[in-house]
Amino acid sequence: MKATNFIKKHGMVGLKEAIAGRSTGQIIIGNDYANVADLSGVIESHELVERFGGLQSAKDYVPDRYKSEGLKQAIADVEACQ
Repeated sequence: MKATNFIKKHGMVGLKEAIAGRSTGQIIIGNDYANVADLSGVIESHELVERFGGLQSAKDYVPDRYKSEGLKQAIADVEACQ
């Protein structure tokens, strides 16, 4: 399952702690599973967006011509989890 879909379905509560210290493998909840590395990336995206004050603030900060692909990807990840 894509990491964004996994988080959308199961939420982020406890997920950061569950993957702490792990760089490989999978997290399994019920019949759903996601790659730890992919989940880590999406969690980092959520943290980056929060540093900008939330999704709307991050979107307001990034005009179309802005060069930060990382922030654009973070915004897309957070939106995909909603």
